[in-house]
Amino acid sequence: MPGWSLSPRATAKNLHFSLECDPEIPSSLWGDEGRIRQIIVNLLSNAILYTEVGEVRLIVDYDI
Repeated sequence: MPGWSLSPRATAKNLHFSLECDPEIPSSLWGDEGRIRQIIVNLLSNAILYTEVGEVRLIVDYDI
């Protein structure tokens, strides 16, 4: 997951970084892993950049 490399950035800004994953998510999903990873990294990077205090949290859920 992309958050690991971003966690130190959040820590440097005194932000709490957390990740919550639904345990029901299948171990294999269809999609372009590289593009999905880049989207998540971009979203989290922006969240960390523009959050002054508090927390950046990524919640990954699964719905059929």
